Amino acid sequence: MLLKYQNDEAGATLVFDGNGKAAYAYLIVNKEVVSDVWLYNVGEPPQKQEWLDRKKLPFANPYCFVFEETFEPINDPDEIGVSWVVGSDGLRQVSVSLRGQEHVILRPGTKPGWCRLAAKTSPIAKPLNEAK
Repeated sequence: MLLKYQNDEAGATLVFDGNGKAAYAYLIVNKEVVSDVWLYNVGEPPQKQEWLDRKKLPFANPYCFVFEETFEPINDPDEIGVSWVVGSDGLRQVSVSLRGQEHVILRPGTKPGWCRLAAKTSPIAKPLNEAK
């Protein structure tokens, strides 16, 4: 599932990309990805990290980096909520909720973003409680 959410005031697009292995969110401003974050794995997490092998893109987050071993994939766009924080200086933050619960936070210039399923920081996500 590939979904796009536009914010014309901020000149930004949030792309939700769920491909059958893992789901990610990408924040794009002026055709450049300014933040990204892993959302969830589809199925069981791998035992070892994948991000050292580019052939395994998109990377699933391994077992030792996640709180929940499985997460029911999003199949309905109505399960996704997007909240934009735009100030006089431009886009400050985007929060994404899944099934009514805050799931990730992305901020321009921050890679990776924060995810509630991340137990500890990895190259693809940071724990959500560290964003507050």
